[in-house]
Amino acid sequence: MFLTISPDAGGAPLYRVAKRALLQAIEAGQCPPGSTLPNESSLASFELTRLDEEAAAALRLRSGEAAIEINNRLSLQGRPIVHDRLLLPSALFKGLTEKRLRERPSTIYHLYQTEFAITVVRAEERLRACAADRAAARILGVAPGAPVLQVRRTALTFNDKPVEFRVSTLNSAQHDYVNLVSRP
Repeated sequence: MFLTISPDAGGAPLYRVAKRALLQAIEAGQCPPGSTLPNESSLASFELTRLDEEAAAALRLRSGEAAIEINNRLSLQGRPIVHDRLLLPSALFKGLTEKRLRERPSTIYHLYQTEFAITVVRAEERLRACAADRAAARILGVAPGAPVLQVRRTALTFNDKPVEFRVSTLNSAQHDYVNLVSRP
């Protein structure tokens, strides 16, 4: 199945644009009963690793501590646009498996809350422009050295305790990075 999602969605959040496009495709008969719908979590990979210095500092842990690494590629109009690398402290997410991650019924933050009693209440992000390294170039389908955006996000729960460190690399050649900020 191929969904066309207009990159000029009038400033609407991407999840709403994707939902609207999917509903229109279903209503138009492009997704007949029994057909497989696109699944974002099917693109994720999962492995046990150790925290590097940057992730350890963001999570306020020691370098080398056990972590869960999740890699996810998000596509729009059949083109990869975002590569996410998430690092989670293993001690906080005991029992998290690739199967549980893939079969989650909703967002990853909802999984954190319902399965691990971890509520993400805010996130700190740092955004910078950089050149795509070989790994990012391969995943995003761009030339090595092509301009990309990198967003480093630390998700925090109550008492500003870090629970997730995420590095997102974005191919912004045809799409914008939009972050909506609201008052608590």
